[in-house]
Order: sequence, then C-alpha cells, then structure tokens
Amino acid sequence: MISTATFAAGVDFGDGGVAGCVRDRLTRIDNLIRSQLDDETSMLTAAALRPSGPTRRQIRPLITVLCAQLGDEPDAWEVTATGAATEMVHMAAMHHDDVEDYAHRAVRSDGRWRNSMAILAGDYLLAAASQVLSGVGPAAVAAIAETFAQMMQGRMRIQRRTDGPGLADDALRVVGEKTGSLIATAGRFGAMFGGVPPEDIERTTKLSGTIGLALQISDEVRELTEGTDSSEPPVSLSNVYYTLPAQYALQESGPRAARLHNLMRNGRDRETQSEALSLIRASAGLTKAMNVCARYATEAGTELLRLPESPARYAFVQLVEHVRKRYA
Repeated sequence: MISTATFAAGVDFGDGGVAGCVRDRLTRIDNLIRSQLDDETSMLTAAALRPSGPTRRQIRPLITVLCAQLGDEPDAWEVTATGAATEMVHMAAMHHDDVEDYAHRAVRSDGRWRNSMAILAGDYLLAAASQVLSGVGPAAVAAIAETFAQMMQGRMRIQRRTDGPGLADDALRVVGEKTGSLIATAGRFGAMFGGVPPEDIERTTKLSGTIGLALQISDEVRELTEGTDSSEPPVSLSNVYYTLPAQYALQESGPRAARLHNLMRNGRDRETQSEALSLIRASAGLTKAMNVCARYATEAGTELLRLPESPARYAFVQLVEHVRKRYA
C-alpha cells in the first residue's frame, strides 16, 4: 500500500514533514473559503461550493503556500486570505465557463442546477473574493482585478475564433491569459505577503506562471486522451479549438487536416465531434504539445536553481517533478 503521508494536493513531496506543513496551510485556506460562503441561502452556498469538493486540485492555493514558504512569514494571515481569494476567483470562472461552453463539470453536471444558479454562484464567489481581498489592501485588489481582466481577454479570444496562421501562438496566449495569469498571481501573493525579498518576487511570480502553463497544457492533453472508449466525447469542440494539440493538428497538411478543419467549423453532433477528436489523437499534435509542456517544466527547473537552497525550494522541485511525471 502506498503511503499518503508525503502527499498534499495530489503531489508527492517525498517528505512527511513538508507535506504535513503544506496540508495544514491548505486546510486554513479551504476553511476560510467555506466560512466566506456560509450564507443563509443554503442553495446558493451549495452551488458555489460544488467545484470545491474532494477532487479539487488546489493548484492555486498550493502555489500561494509554496511561494510564501520561500519568505520569512509563511503563516501570515494575508497568505491565507489571498490563497482563498484566488481560488474563489478560479471557482467563479469554472461556473461561468460552464454556462458558456456546456462542459460536463461544476453546476451543469447536476440537473438540479440551472444556468441561472451557475451565474449567481459565480457572481457570489467573485463578491466573496473581493470581500476577503478588501481586508488585505488595495494592492491585492488591484492585482486580482488586473488578473481577472486577463482571464476575460483569454475567454474573449476563444469566442472570436478565426482561422489562419499563428493560431498555435494564439492558443498559447489563451493558456497564459485564461489559466496562467491567475496561477502567477497566486504565486505573487504568496511571495508578497510571505516575506519574500522584493528582488525575488518577480522571479517567483514568473516561476509560478511557468508551472501553471505546463500544468494547463498537460491537462489539455489528458482531456483529449481520456475516455477514448466512451461513446460520448469528453469535451466539446468549442473547448478543444484553442488547445495546443488541436492547433498543431490543424497546421498539418493532407486530407486528415482538411477534414479536421471542416469538422471544427461545422461539427455539432456527437458523431462529428467524436471524429474530430479521433483525428486530433491520430495527429502529431499531442506530442508537439507535450514537448511545449516539457519546455516549460525545464524553464521552471532553471528558475528554481536561482532561488536559495531551502526546504521550500525542495518542495517546489517536487512540484515540478510532478508536472514532468504527467507527460512522462
């Protein structure tokens, strides 16, 4: 039997003491989230908390906690507060994305929750995050506002989908704006309020964003390769189009790529969606995307070497190794 003593947020830190410390700080963040959402309107609270169940990965709070450990105030209240706020913004985005793209997750995964409740839950989460950040200070409020604007730019980039060269670069921008920006901010908050020296805050922020990009690209590949025996596509084509694997597949030449272009423009029913996903899986797109993921992981590892050796740096090394193992 594999021991879970060295695990926290799904990552094996290889050290029970490090993992225990991380778990304790993540629990504080989770408790603050739940206390902020403990409203008399029980249905709204239940809807808001749906993405925070036992399967939630806690990547953003984890990044906040690890970055704070690089400083001399890792247990500062502001670390817990900003870790909770960034996760609530992520949860809000999940609800709003769910309404937009009909993903099989969050609120729409349960027939009791309609779109209107998903929208209300997302707005409720944003309001709760703002309340928490108002107690931290204007710098935190400004940072999360700028980050949320970047996330919406990424979402709008998906909506104004176009064909043509350079879309792989666009796909990378979407990953950076829609996902990487919030993970980078989670790291910035941990560094700012955890007492990291000012000269190292930008480096820590960059490290966090790079890890976030690697994780997101890895997730894209996993979503496209999971459920290959299912009769129902695991993801919709609207979600797939701006992923790196799909863009690399669309850049190929020949009849398969031409057919994929047609399906991406016109595929609406289950059969055409399944065919499109099969064409992406048969292309070199998945391998090329994982090569990009590997590059980001290598960049993160290089950035880590510039930080002072410490238990906190060791914990970050284990997180990067976790990313590497996802595409090994």
